[in-house]
Amino acid sequence: MESAERSGPDTAENVETTAATTQDIDQVHRFIDWFRENGGYWHKSLQARKDATYGSHFTTPAPLPANTQIIACPAKLAITRETALNAFRGLGVDESDLVELNERQLIAGYVALHFGYGLEEVKRNTSVSTYLQHEPYITTLPTRSELLTPFQWSADELALLEGLNLGHAVKARKDLWSREWEGVQSTVGKLVEGKGDGGFSWESYILANTYISSRAFPSSLLDPSSSSIPINPSQIASEAASASGDDADAAPSALSRPANELTPTSYPVLIPGLDTLNHRRNQAVTWISSALSTGVSPDAQDGNSHPSAEHGKEERCVGLVVRTEVVANEQVFNNYGPKGNEELILGYGFSITENPDDTLALKLGIPEDTLTEGVRDALGKLSVSPTSGASITPEPSNASPLNRTWYIPRSGELPEDLYDVVRIILSVQGELTEGRSQDEDEAAELEMDVVGMLLEMVQTKLERLNDILERNEGIVDEKPGSVRVEVWDMLQDYVQGKLESPGLS
Repeated sequence: MESAERSGPDTAENVETTAATTQDIDQVHRFIDWFRENGGYWHKSLQARKDATYGSHFTTPAPLPANTQIIACPAKLAITRETALNAFRGLGVDESDLVELNERQLIAGYVALHFGYGLEEVKRNTSVSTYLQHEPYITTLPTRSELLTPFQWSADELALLEGLNLGHAVKARKDLWSREWEGVQSTVGKLVEGKGDGGFSWESYILANTYISSRAFPSSLLDPSSSSIPINPSQIASEAASASGDDADAAPSALSRPANELTPTSYPVLIPGLDTLNHRRNQAVTWISSALSTGVSPDAQDGNSHPSAEHGKEERCVGLVVRTEVVANEQVFNNYGPKGNEELILGYGFSITENPDDTLALKLGIPEDTLTEGVRDALGKLSVSPTSGASITPEPSNASPLNRTWYIPRSGELPEDLYDVVRIILSVQGELTEGRSQDEDEAAELEMDVVGMLLEMVQTKLERLNDILERNEGIVDEKPGSVRVEVWDMLQDYVQGKLESPGLS
């Protein structure tokens, strides 16, 4: 999935007509046929395209009215924990080997196993395809060479991230995936030793996890209690409220963390069909979760069969509704929710120029042993709000205020609890939190010191960011082929989004 923010018009000049493109489109058509045959709904106006500007995308030859449902996927086609467990059991993995694997390991392992056997072998061999049922879907996903997340970057490209919060996040995620891969490889990997493209490889596991980071939805959408998640609620609040009774303001919190994260209430799932559309910020859409009706009922407007449950069974379905009209011959978009370039680059492999959702990460970095006992005690008593949704590296809920990261939006508004932490650090023995009275002059002087310290921290961070751009200017020409222009453009968007934050308030 990609973004349209950097792209130009979808003109004939941009369309590639190579044999590879024709083959890709044929694979998409085969996927749509499989999707419909298995109960999915695909609006007849959605037409597959692929070009150099947008990559794989979908357009509509006829206008799509506002509030049109364009795709719906029954829960049985989603790749979930149960999908993976059933496949592994059927292929002979011992139950005792599966109990230690978390949901992400199971789903990434299921996808990677398709590559372990080889997609052609899965397609041909019914004893395998009976359990690995998503070959028509996985065949349409981007290859490693088509992806641009940092996990597909060269060593020279990764070196550009040294000292950046994004660089630390890449290392942390890669270390996590490496540990998880060892667990999956030692169990599920046994099925394909010596088969496919090198068996159950680390490269295939990275690729599977990249699909999850760039395409996954929260499993809560498949929960019977779900109804809808409106995206870009400022545009569709009235529709969402009248349609489902949901509080539209709840949408950002539902999307406040990347879908690839594991939480006590949700885990990442792949929902074929819903993940095919590119991203456009501020595109008004709604993800709708509903119960399927029994029996297939053709839609009166488009003549297509909508998803239906097997007779006597209750099943969930997740659909995508466009909330504004889509003009004929235009691309049809999804909306992944508000995401800064840090998250977009890490999880999706693209950036947005002048992204309004960019943030500046700040960490105090003050060694605890340099503080007085009074300050340490006061900090221990301070209630600090959880890390905001901008975080791409989850932090423990009990992380010390000295070790946690604060995210400053482009508005420049600093979190109030960051002010509180710095006040305590600059106060004498932490006495301010223990009831010591102050005169007005002391209080004013302390506030000036707090603001001064925070401004100095921000200025130092911005100077380091600017130095990265200056130091690497011209690197695409200096290292042709080793540093791609697309990667350099992403880095510029990432850094500029932080440098252009307005004055702090």
